[in-house]
Amino acid sequence: MPTPARTIYRDSLNFYKNEQRSIITLSAVLALILAVIYLLVGPNAQESQIINDFIINFQKTRFADVSPAELEAMNNSVIGVFQKVLLVYVFELFQQSILVLVILMLAMALSAGHNVTLNQTFNASLPRLPKMFLLILLCSILISAGFMLIIPGIILLVGFALAPVVLVRQQSIGSAIRLGWKMGFGESGALIPALGIWILLQFGIGFLSNITGELPNMIHKFLYYFLKNITSAWMIIYLFRLFMLTENKYITK
Repeated sequence: MPTPARTIYRDSLNFYKNEQRSIITLSAVLALILAVIYLLVGPNAQESQIINDFIINFQKTRFADVSPAELEAMNNSVIGVFQKVLLVYVFELFQQSILVLVILMLAMALSAGHNVTLNQTFNASLPRLPKMFLLILLCSILISAGFMLIIPGIILLVGFALAPVVLVRQQSIGSAIRLGWKMGFGESGALIPALGIWILLQFGIGFLSNITGELPNMIHKFLYYFLKNITSAWMIIYLFRLFMLTENKYITK
């Protein structure tokens, strides 16, 4: 592992340990809110099964054996469930935008020597939230589409990873994407291994979520979102430290 990467890992873990109370509090509050929203507007187990059955039938082309009336009723049910899934997806991205922005603002303030609280950081982050949400929405859609072919998804993930960090400093979505793309590939040696660790953690959380599926829905969803938040928090801090150590190399160009 190159020395800069070792430095970033050490610094990000130290920051995580020092600010773990704020990180855990923020992750827990956002996870609780999102779990409640999911239970209120998200698909239930029966509706999720409708989606699974639809996908299986589509893959096996069983729709030829279904009558037009049954197919229309199935399509209406699937559309209704997809609307719920889409709504939950938007709320998840909004929650992710808050998590990213608050942690970045907290890290930036503490790095500048300011002694701030989580509440102060959250209030200071609100004016920047719309731009951060638009950036994360755009990047998430493009990365998800890219992962249908795997390699394009990996390229987009590397290229967009630093864009949220740049946005906090640049205040322009276009500039954040351009500079973040340049920095992402310029520092790919330090970035790709960290992204790999984060992706493995996401798979681990998904596996754990399947194991805890028998828990009450509220507890199950809370644990799922909470674990995703605290792992994403480390990734955000790592990206911030990477940006801070390499910023001058790219901005002066």
